[in-house]
Amino acid sequence: MDLHKSLQPFLIVYNREEKSVQSTGYVNGQVPPLPQGVLGFTRQHHEDCITWQPAPGIRIAAVVVSYGGNGGGYVLASRSLRVVEERESSLFNTVGHSLFERSVALGGHPRRVVAQGQKDPCGAVRRLTAG
Repeated sequence: MDLHKSLQPFLIVYNREEKSVQSTGYVNGQVPPLPQGVLGFTRQHHEDCITWQPAPGIRIAAVVVSYGGNGGGYVLASRSLRVVEERESSLFNTVGHSLFERSVALGGHPRRVVAQGQKDPCGAVRRLTAG
C-alpha cells in the first residue's frame, strides 16, 4: 500500500541482518527506511516505540519488537499520524479561538489570559492530546 495515500496500519519484517524481507507499506515503491539505530536499540531492549518521517508529508508512529524464531529478526507495526495531527490541529484551533473570545469578553487583550497565571497554555493542550 502507498503510504502517501493510505492511513491503514502496516507491517515490515526485518531479518537479523536488519534487511527488510517483507512489507505491506511503501513510499514511492520502496520500503520506508528506518532511522539509524532503531533496530540496534531493539536488539538490546527487545522493543522500541518511535515516530519518524520517511518522506515529506508522511509521519509514522511504530512499535518494533525483536523475535528469535526462524533465525531471528524484527517486526515493525505502524500507522500514519495524519489523523492524530489533524485532530491536534483542530483542538489547537478550538482552544485558541476560545481563549481569544474569553479575553475579548473580559475586555482585555489576548495576552491577558497568559498573564493571569497560565504560563504555557499550549503545553497543557499538548499534554492532553499526547498518546
